[in-house]
Amino acid sequence: MGIKITWDNPEKTILVETFEDFWTLDDWHVMVDEAAALLAQIEYTVHVILDGTQSKTLPPQMLSGVRYAVKKMPKNQGILVFVNATMFAKTIINIAKKLTPLLVNTIEYADNLEQARNIIIQKSQAKN
Repeated sequence: MGIKITWDNPEKTILVETFEDFWTLDDWHVMVDEAAALLAQIEYTVHVILDGTQSKTLPPQMLSGVRYAVKKMPKNQGILVFVNATMFAKTIINIAKKLTPLLVNTIEYADNLEQARNIIIQKSQAKN
């Protein structure tokens, strides 16, 4: 199926990337490019929810996919909240955090979309 990208609210402050069934590293690259293009059209901070609730597995060589995403990361990208991340996904994310210091304070984990939204609200308010 792949990865769908949708705005979570009319204000376009939260972007949701929904991972469906089995997806590939190519799907990931397309999603990263599309998300970067969407964020480039906006001047304010946009937070991203990566929803893995429907995902069946991570593709091989995902660490290279994370490096690709970091290179393309827009300056206005805010908090990244991973929903339903597996232990393997968290391991990849933790490795990426060690290799990319600017990810250290931007990554959070949630059990569901509502919790992800609440994390974004709390973290956003704490910064202001």
